[in-house]
Amino acid sequence: MKAIDAIQTMLAKSGKSANSVSLAMGKHRNYIATAIYKQSDPQADNLAKIAELCGYELILKGHGEEIAIDPSQD
Repeated sequence: MKAIDAIQTMLAKSGKSANSVSLAMGKHRNYIATAIYKQSDPQADNLAKIAELCGYELILKGHGEEIAIDPSQD
């Protein structure tokens, strides 16, 4: 699944709008809608923040371990 498809799934399952999540991220209200329209994948930190706001967590799996990307860590 592409990142942009994951974003659409997270938005749909969370019941949140792209505009409300964009604003909660401190971005322009069209940030996510534009990314979806242009099929452009966000940077990992932005994807992690979108996931968090939709009730998900961005996890990397490999080599028998999991690494969680924490969007609040700058």
